[in-house]
Amino acid sequence: MAGRKKSETIHLRVSPISKAFLEGLANVSGKTSTQIIEELITEAAEKTALADAHSCINISAFPNSEMNIKNAVTAAQHPSEPILSKLRAHFIAWDTLSVRDKTITTTILTHPQFFAGKTKIFTKGEKIIQSGFFEEIPDVDLKEVYKRMESLDSFSIFKEKNPSWKSTYEMFLSMTEGEG
Repeated sequence: MAGRKKSETIHLRVSPISKAFLEGLANVSGKTSTQIIEELITEAAEKTALADAHSCINISAFPNSEMNIKNAVTAAQHPSEPILSKLRAHFIAWDTLSVRDKTITTTILTHPQFFAGKTKIFTKGEKIIQSGFFEEIPDVDLKEVYKRMESLDSFSIFKEKNPSWKSTYEMFLSMTEGEG
């Protein structure tokens, strides 16, 4: 499957004064602009608490039992499967997901007829899921998820553009592909 990248590229448009601040911070501290941005992002993520976690989450498994963006997103990261990171975030850090990712992860989790498999979203050894809840987290078929990713993207875009439309992924497939 897909592997995790070592770095990502972000293109930002900032005011000239913000760029000057960044360059000044980098020059004064002897760091690169990238290092300054990463440090500031991490600091903000540590300071930003998340609202309630899913009831299955064991908060004590997080550093200092704190549910902040840094701890939650770090716990959600899977080293080699980006979609598992999104599915893990669905439970751990729902608010950090985009509207599109919320639709995709919810669709995967609520349509076992398409996506059930043998891949665990969490392992028991991580202790992120409270005892008694582990069996409630569905296992997924990553090959099926990746095979259907284009239709999942299309479904999420359609739902975003038509928020009042109350339908399922299965109905969407019937409409668009004649599947069902």
